[in-house]
Amino acid sequence: MASRIRSSRPRRSSEQRALLDETPLSISDVSSKDPKENYRTGLSDSINLKNSTVRRLLQLNFLVRCRKSFGDIEECGIAFGSAVHYLLISLCDPCKEIRAASFRVLRHFTTARHHCEALRTAHVDFYVARALDVSLDNEVERIQAILLARKMVQLGDVPNSIVNAMIGLASEGGEESERMTKICLETLCEILILCPDHPYIVRILRVLMDFLLTSSSLPLTSAVVAAIAHYAGKHQTAVMASQCDITQILSPITTLEGFSDDIRKEAKDAKAVMVQAAKNAIVSALRSWEGLYLLTYSVVTGVESLVGVLSLHNPAAHEAVFDIVSQLLFIPKDYESSLVPCESWSIQEDFVAGEARALLPHIGRTRVNLCANVITLLLFLFQQTRLIEGLVSVITADPDLHRRALYLLNSFLSLANVYLPAEFTTQMQSLPALVSLATAINKYNSRVQGAEAVADLFRLNHERSIQPEMPPNMSLYLEHVLEMCRRNRERKYFDGSLRDLDNSMIRDSLVLIDNTHTSWKWQLIASLLKADAIRASDASGYRFLYKLLIFYKPSNKLFSVIPKKQDLGRLKARCGSYFVEILLREVPDMLEELLTDFTRYLKMSHEDPGADVIFNPLKLLSSCSSDYFMFVGKISCHPEGEKMLQKTGVFDTFERLIFMEDIHESYIKLIITMLDYRNDGLSRGLLRKALNLCSPALRRYATLHLRTLLRARLPGFSEWGMELLIGRLQDANIIVAQTAVEIIDEACDEKANLDDFVGREKPRMEHLHPMTDFLTARVLGTKGGFEMMKEMVYMEILKWKDGFNRRYVDIVEHLLSAKLMCGDSERSMYRQTSQCVCMPEIFLPEHLYGQLVQHSEGSLLIREEMPHLVNVIRATSSEPTINTKSALWALGHIGRTVDGMAMLNEYDVLDMVVSTAAEHPNLSVRGTAYFVLGLWSTTERGADLLKSRDWLAIRHNRHELWPLVDQRVQYTWDNASESITAALPSFNASPRPQRLISFTTAPAHDLRVPSPLFAEKEANVFFTKDGCYLDGPLPHKTSRGESGFESSDGLDSVPDGIAKDHRMDRSASAKTTDTALSSFGSPDDLTDGSPTRLSHFQRSPESHASSAVERSRRTLLRMKSHRDTYSFDEVRHRRSEARHSFRSLVHTMKVHSTFLHRKSSVHSASPPHPSAPSSTSSSIVPGESSAKEEKYIGICVPLRRNMWRKQPVRKSVHKDDFFVGNLVTRKLSHQVDPRNGLELHSVSNCIMCSMLAVDRSRAETTESPVVLKRKEVLRFISALATPLGHKAAEQGLLQLKNQLADSFLDPCLYSEVSHILSAYTFKLSIRRMIQELFLDLPLQKCLLEPLESEVRSVSTPVPEENLSSDDAPQIGELAI
Repeated sequence: MASRIRSSRPRRSSEQRALLDETPLSISDVSSKDPKENYRTGLSDSINLKNSTVRRLLQLNFLVRCRKSFGDIEECGIAFGSAVHYLLISLCDPCKEIRAASFRVLRHFTTARHHCEALRTAHVDFYVARALDVSLDNEVERIQAILLARKMVQLGDVPNSIVNAMIGLASEGGEESERMTKICLETLCEILILCPDHPYIVRILRVLMDFLLTSSSLPLTSAVVAAIAHYAGKHQTAVMASQCDITQILSPITTLEGFSDDIRKEAKDAKAVMVQAAKNAIVSALRSWEGLYLLTYSVVTGVESLVGVLSLHNPAAHEAVFDIVSQLLFIPKDYESSLVPCESWSIQEDFVAGEARALLPHIGRTRVNLCANVITLLLFLFQQTRLIEGLVSVITADPDLHRRALYLLNSFLSLANVYLPAEFTTQMQSLPALVSLATAINKYNSRVQGAEAVADLFRLNHERSIQPEMPPNMSLYLEHVLEMCRRNRERKYFDGSLRDLDNSMIRDSLVLIDNTHTSWKWQLIASLLKADAIRASDASGYRFLYKLLIFYKPSNKLFSVIPKKQDLGRLKARCGSYFVEILLREVPDMLEELLTDFTRYLKMSHEDPGADVIFNPLKLLSSCSSDYFMFVGKISCHPEGEKMLQKTGVFDTFERLIFMEDIHESYIKLIITMLDYRNDGLSRGLLRKALNLCSPALRRYATLHLRTLLRARLPGFSEWGMELLIGRLQDANIIVAQTAVEIIDEACDEKANLDDFVGREKPRMEHLHPMTDFLTARVLGTKGGFEMMKEMVYMEILKWKDGFNRRYVDIVEHLLSAKLMCGDSERSMYRQTSQCVCMPEIFLPEHLYGQLVQHSEGSLLIREEMPHLVNVIRATSSEPTINTKSALWALGHIGRTVDGMAMLNEYDVLDMVVSTAAEHPNLSVRGTAYFVLGLWSTTERGADLLKSRDWLAIRHNRHELWPLVDQRVQYTWDNASESITAALPSFNASPRPQRLISFTTAPAHDLRVPSPLFAEKEANVFFTKDGCYLDGPLPHKTSRGESGFESSDGLDSVPDGIAKDHRMDRSASAKTTDTALSSFGSPDDLTDGSPTRLSHFQRSPESHASSAVERSRRTLLRMKSHRDTYSFDEVRHRRSEARHSFRSLVHTMKVHSTFLHRKSSVHSASPPHPSAPSSTSSSIVPGESSAKEEKYIGICVPLRRNMWRKQPVRKSVHKDDFFVGNLVTRKLSHQVDPRNGLELHSVSNCIMCSMLAVDRSRAETTESPVVLKRKEVLRFISALATPLGHKAAEQGLLQLKNQLADSFLDPCLYSEVSHILSAYTFKLSIRRMIQELFLDLPLQKCLLEPLESEVRSVSTPVPEENLSSDDAPQIGELAI
């Protein structure tokens, strides 16, 4: 095969071979010469037209190698301008390879901005524009031209002529199937970001906005939206408000009126393309900070307009809005697709490992997922814009979209319940709009529709909650892995009383009656097998099992040939997994027969690959034959089964397959995935051998399967799994090592795995940066690791301070861009068959500062860095953006502990970051500040401090399936004030209305009232008049932090005896105490049990605080005898003995809240019982929780409707500034020179005259034919720029070309035309026609005149030994 490939390479001609043999050279000869001499001879020889094309290509390539070897050409003593003059001659060469090589040399020579000025002076931009406009089989030249243009863009100086050429390609190239269109669009986006002050910025914006409504490429749409949003958020002016108004992308959706059958197919297709392009643009805009701001900051936001479409009767627009919301929130389009099992992770791809990564939760309870933060902000935005009401209106008004709207509403509420604070979801989940329709008395139809919608919601919610720990669309293989890892309960068998029922069910299944398996009732068979109701001791049971054995034996080709996509294929495979377990216990002989048959056919698959065997790799992909490996995995879960597998030779066959070099990867993936690894036996030995002996692709999959076992919570994983992962760090394949280090980083979120990693000897990991730095930070975050690596702590801090803090910003933003902006493209590129919609994982890497602050020694080191970080935040307007972001991320990680938060409070960092998130002029910095606030909300203390600053945190972790609602403060939504207001007591009036509750600042007065919730010994906790509590010398930490609010689960430690005794006490004195609880009477009144007067309710507001405290104290006196019965230790002991039900838990909370009466308009809050644990304590592993550890998932949202309160400062630019650039941007208002017939011509503006330093444009007389021809050509070209008359002008130019061809051989005229093309916008077809008219222009001969003497003076040719036959570029094969 290799010989055929070599023979197919085109042979060099005899002339080329002779040339190469004639002038051999070596790089040592070149290096021994003076660099300046090498450059001079190379430039001179490249323009020597006597040399062959191949030799000139060799010299141009030699110049590039000299640039790489000797450095910049100016440092070698050669002026950049003179080198450009030499290369201009090659740019005019008729050979496209020579022109392309010349562009390549210029790109490598251009390294500074003044080089761009030299290129502009030499009019190289005209040659670049000409190469882009002309498309005559010159692809290699166009590629090098666009690369040179992008190099100029990066240096910040791109000429207008190049921009105009790219605008023509970007705007109309798609219609002509132009291959350079996407490249030009990307380059225009770069100009928008790197050259925001370019004179043609308005034209660029107009082209990009038009492209958004016709694009079908999601990645390119994301890039264009990001560029426009970045420019609009940072450089927008009043003049360009209409040009960069990104809300224009909403118009195809908001004005959509459906697809009528009357219109033509072409128009319908164009409309559909526009709608799809608008949906892609909207999704991309709402996933970027700038786009999100531009669509939400105005009074009537673009998102409100989008959601408002749902209230209109427009089904087509409704469906488009549903698509946008589903794509933004990663929700499947319909309910049926969400329930389809994800069998689409093919064995050829990542198989179960990829599915587990997508569906199983991360091992860390509180590891911050940045994608979840973005989802939370979108949920918050849609909730404010009344998306729920819009969905309810569609549900009740549109029968066609009823089901989809209902599913979208249910999914939205489910996401909101997890990713929005309870203060928001309390009112969302009640669905007042839908309930009001369901209970409407006068509207029968609305009542029926509303009742049906409520019933459907209950049904959907019930189906979701059947198995909350397992996603409904999980494949059978992943389900097997989870059951294997969580198999710690014995199965409950049917007793003898149901034996008659079992026999009747066996008969009803038709297994004993009918021999055709297609007529069997497989649902009934599955129920019998799952319940383990079959006994081999019964004759019917034995026959039942024997018939199933015949069906499942591979040699019979009944089950093994069933297609995977068959409706009952999944059910039959599940029955098989139950069946083999029953055989293991009831009839081992049948199981041995089944395994022997399986082993025999498995050996045939690799001994004779060409045979049509059952376990052929193709059949493993398409049929149920791969399910036999799952049956083996089920058997390996039992000690008896492992012996059976060893007896029948299954393990020996598996081992032989692993040792084979040419084995198909499907076998190894199935073996690795299905075996049981709970015990240290043969299965783990096979996994170790696969990790060491298989191919790199299989070693990577085996490493990924370790993450599956990690997320499946395999018992004892830290004892042996971490050892295998650490061993993979030394893998010869870098991809396998990178996979291992990523899994280790995730595993270290669990304390046992982290301790194991710190204690083990680790190999060298310098080749795995930056993950090595993150793991080093984790090790230094532990006390043991800090002591072990104490000598390198200061080096690590210096490393992060000097540059890695900024690199951390780049890493995080790259993760966000790759997952959010290009997630769909990655799925289509790397996972073609998977159709499951899953939220991406963007877990925040660990930071050195956040790890060091976790212990006292590291906190002292971080304290030294605090002044520098704080100064960067304070001087954010003068600091570079990346420095501000790096300081924000560092402070965010420092605040993830209580000690770190206290350190931030010393510098008032919280207020500065909150202000940054609301008012910073750079919108990307605002987004970083938002993520930082989420980091601070991972602890109780941080969540309480953020609530005092009007930011509400989510108070549960990732592994809580049913988080309890925090009912400490009740919030109501107020649309008029655009904020959420708290129903606070009248005595809790804060002097600052924008702050709802003050948690940290003490009031100016010294009025403090003892708290009634503690005994007399703990009277150091006080309530202030502001409603906050202050700690005394012995601070008390409540279950929800130090905010003074009671926890929703804070009083579940009270024993049943207390609650029962108190209920008896309350029922006995209901007539007296109920009024006493709500009164403001004296203690004597309370003791005597006499009712209080109603006038006590009518007290002044000033006395409400003391009155409320007095009421609470009396309640405490009444309950004191019961509380004193049990000490706090007894309470904890009883709580550990028995857990209360949710109903008793709620009742206990009510019992302890009776000290304070709550009226409809007055709500107060107080600290809970001192022994009350937090609501998350039940889900935390013992030994892992403490007051300083993270408890929440790190998500918070602002309390106010508009997070961005202040618009960025914009420049006030005059309108004329956008149209006044250099000479080529001015109108043709100059007076025409009668001597040459040209308007813009001068010695410096002409391509030829600027090289010769002589004006050769003037003719002898004003009536010279040359002058008349120029005027006629310019008249036609000027007419081509207008929409009227361009057809006649085009015909006139073609007639001139035919009759007077010499009119287009004038270099001065071509220079004038080039200036016109750079100043005005022409269609791509017209630009192409004009450039093709001047193709025969004799520029090379004219430009070569002043250099001929210097070329002849070069006596010694440049040696070419450096470019051997393998190195020399052939014609058409230029290296980019």
